[in-house]
Amino acid sequence: MTTGSVPTTAAAKSGATKWIGIAVVVVIIVVGLAYFFLYNPGPTITTVTVVMPNGVAADQSLNFQPSTITVVIGVNNTVVWTNQDTTDHTVVNATASPTAFGSASALIGAGKTSSYTFMVPGTYNYFCNLHPTWMKGTVIVKAHS
Repeated sequence: MTTGSVPTTAAAKSGATKWIGIAVVVVIIVVGLAYFFLYNPGPTITTVTVVMPNGVAADQSLNFQPSTITVVIGVNNTVVWTNQDTTDHTVVNATASPTAFGSASALIGAGKTSSYTFMVPGTYNYFCNLHPTWMKGTVIVKAHS
């Protein structure tokens, strides 16, 4: 063996092979994780629509439809109220607990929507400030299991 030359022993060859093997495993892990995060972004979060039907301002037999809904945080916890009536309406939390939402002064015009994303579990009763005796609803918010 001469000075400055690379040894060609079996131990040197196995060390290089070991590092190549480790590099291949690392590349496979990185590619696998990239694939997972790019093509499996997690659950699809959907919204729940509550309709204010046409004629609800005048017809006391009508109400928010559906009047009671159940949502799950991280799954479908955004509620969209859609006004299909020809009259303005509001969505106002009746108790302000566990979390306040809606506003007595925020009118939802004909053909318009209003939305709220619930982040705290609980039962939320709400009403239309302009038609409070019959336009009432409930959102039941559950924690994601």
